[in-house]
Amino acid sequence: MSDEFDDVPEDQIFKLDGQAVRTGNLMEERKPSLFTPFVSSEGVLSKDEIAKILNASGRTPARERFPSSWIKNQGRRGSCNAYAAAAALERARELRRLPRVELGPEFLYAQINGGRDRGSGLANGMKALRDIGCPPKEFVKYESYLKKHQSPEAVANAGRFKTLEPYAINSEEELATALALGFPCVVAVHVTNNWMKLDGDGVVYPTNGVGNHAICVDDVRINSKGEYEFDHAGSWATRYGDNGRGWTTWKRHYKTPSRYHQFYAIRSTTDDPDGDQL
Repeated sequence: MSDEFDDVPEDQIFKLDGQAVRTGNLMEERKPSLFTPFVSSEGVLSKDEIAKILNASGRTPARERFPSSWIKNQGRRGSCNAYAAAAALERARELRRLPRVELGPEFLYAQINGGRDRGSGLANGMKALRDIGCPPKEFVKYESYLKKHQSPEAVANAGRFKTLEPYAINSEEELATALALGFPCVVAVHVTNNWMKLDGDGVVYPTNGVGNHAICVDDVRINSKGEYEFDHAGSWATRYGDNGRGWTTWKRHYKTPSRYHQFYAIRSTTDDPDGDQL
């Protein structure tokens, strides 16, 4: 293994196309969320109601709305949580029909990693996205991870792009409802060698550990067995999965991680005072 991974926890390193890649989601003590539970604000839709939304004329699936040009690459860093959060915020802006702005997740990662490239937790990522924000990519150095390496321009522009109060997601039904209603989500999964494989339907092989990786989930479908499947955008460019994507399920991928990590839905975004015209 390359020397650059010598100080990285073993369960954060995996092989993709023969090359080492990082995860970076840290274990959190599962506490009652500081954020509003999704069900308390939006309720939960029935499967028939969700199916009606998914089958509606004119609905554009996430893979068409967010093609390969939206897939991110966290590179050598354990910045998956920041990358997932930034990807969710970018999608929330698009769903509001605001101008696309590609954000710089490294800035967000630097706010929540404690000054080390050893990962971060979902809750801290959501708090930073709400309170500090994430600046455009043009102001952020790729693969940087320390606060002192963030440019004055990045600091000055971070507050332009924030999320409004995120929702806490605690069940499969809430996640399916949120996605059907157009709320991008950030969840934890557990990456093993199986995570790098897809079956004939594009579903990631089963992995259900405590959750060492964070992903942005942006769509839902109902399979032939009547089960929900959730689409996600990876953060290892398009060499991962199906052009950077894969379908997941609650039972095979989220059930155990949800016991250790709070999942989130991006309710909406703040307006960019320097550019958004509503």
